[in-house]
Amino acid sequence: MNGAAAIYPVSLASFYFDRFQNIGRLFSNQKLQPEKRQRQTLEKIKNLLFILAIAFCWSYKIGVVKDAEKAIPKKTHGSPPKSLFRLGLDEDYGVP
Repeated sequence: MNGAAAIYPVSLASFYFDRFQNIGRLFSNQKLQPEKRQRQTLEKIKNLLFILAIAFCWSYKIGVVKDAEKAIPKKTHGSPPKSLFRLGLDEDYGVP
């Protein structure tokens, strides 16, 4: 047995072949990552907007119910002191 075979039990050709394949996979994955990240970010924004829309509708609906229970007195210029959304939001969070 020669010294090189004892130090390098795996042939150098197969070692470098595997190494270059792994490097190639690494770079190909890095090329694909920005697109994947962008899709994930867009999905998160879509979910956030969905939750915000539900929260807005919920607060508005509570404001409509509260306005039906007790009418909001109008100010001298004719507009209400709080919007229906604000009424519902205050009611939802327990603000007097």
